[in-house]
Amino acid sequence: MSASEVHGEVGVIVLSNDNRWAHAYASQHDALTNEALQARKDITFFDAGGHALVAVTGEDGRVHALKHSDAPADPDKLRDRLHTILRQVPEVVRQRQGSFKQDPADEQLTVEEKLAQLPSLQGADLAQTLELYRSILGPHSMGEELQHKGGWFHNVFAHGW
Repeated sequence: MSASEVHGEVGVIVLSNDNRWAHAYASQHDALTNEALQARKDITFFDAGGHALVAVTGEDGRVHALKHSDAPADPDKLRDRLHTILRQVPEVVRQRQGSFKQDPADEQLTVEEKLAQLPSLQGADLAQTLELYRSILGPHSMGEELQHKGGWFHNVFAHGW
């Protein structure tokens, strides 16, 4: 079974403007129904091809849709931003390891053993980066029953900053 069969296809990638976290969603609907994202103004949206997505805001101030910006797709820029974020994971984990909730399935592993499981990004293009990190980024439904079920790295990477 492939990673996309297990974790789904990436439709929308959300990054913090300061490149401290990212999260992927299967669709605009999944991203835009996330109340935590609706409250944030310091984020940027992309599709899996590297097109920047512009938020379409309604009179209520909520983002109701995402549309492609007029700029051409820049998959290298998105890949580089994801790599920047991912390079920070080991440092952040070591600095804040006592503040992260333990995934019961990973309790027997040390932090260094967990970090050793991170795949290498060397030479990876955007598609390969998304494939390698699909289980960390998501996507998963944001329904209550699945929130924060992406595993220890997902919760650190997408929720733990």
